[in-house]
Amino acid sequence: MPVMHLLALFLVPTAAFAVCVLVSLILRWRRRREQLRAASIVEAGKLTAEFVAVSTPATLGPFGPFGSAAAVGEVVGGKEGLAADMSTASMSTVDRIGHIGHPPRRWSCCCGLCHILTGTRLIGYFDIVSIFFQFIKELSFYADHGSEHAARFAFGLVGMGMGVLVVICLFAAVRSHNRFLLLPHLIAQAVSIVTLLLAAIVVSYALMAGTRLQNYPPATSNADASDNNSASFFGVLLIICLVGAAIQIWLFAVILQCYNFLAFIAYGEAEIGDDEIETGA
Repeated sequence: MPVMHLLALFLVPTAAFAVCVLVSLILRWRRRREQLRAASIVEAGKLTAEFVAVSTPATLGPFGPFGSAAAVGEVVGGKEGLAADMSTASMSTVDRIGHIGHPPRRWSCCCGLCHILTGTRLIGYFDIVSIFFQFIKELSFYADHGSEHAARFAFGLVGMGMGVLVVICLFAAVRSHNRFLLLPHLIAQAVSIVTLLLAAIVVSYALMAGTRLQNYPPATSNADASDNNSASFFGVLLIICLVGAAIQIWLFAVILQCYNFLAFIAYGEAEIGDDEIETGA
């Protein structure tokens, strides 16, 4: 039973996060198709303008068959104006859709499928799901055991409240481009990584030393069954600690990359300008 309980606590938030990521990537893929379609229209308008400018006849006298420089300018300008109108209309579509093309590899995550700011938002959604399931678990435990575990329930509420504040700072950092608001999340993830790695070391030692789980009151099963249950429990716990640490390290790397991106925006704001800053979001 403890093994299944651990698996449920680990797999349910992970599955919810996987569904959120899958839906987000599908929406990003559809949006990308619209961006590329709009980009092709813009490129076609530019190529049309260049073709008209290059292919203007100039073989019949100094101004070709048009007779004067003004006539040449009128015809070429008219065609370029048409191409410019196409480009303007297409660019309005692009502005409505968003940034054209794939994000720079340096500022992308999820195998280059989304921008680092989008990945940071997804991590915030994952945190919200995790806090929600943690709250449900603590509430269920308190309802089953009553006031004898009120201190644990209060401690859990304090921890979840701090987690909510960290998530709020995360979304505020993405919204305001303030990288320092990401520091609480980075610190919390660093603590989680260290805790999971230490737990993995302790569990590994328990497996190698043959430590048994002691039930209070003692279980009615025999010693061999207790040994098997202990090995299974510690084995699953070790896998959960290692996988959880790996996920936390990856999430920490994404948040750290977002911190560097926001620092790049802050340092280049005076030279790049607001328009370039907005394209990064």
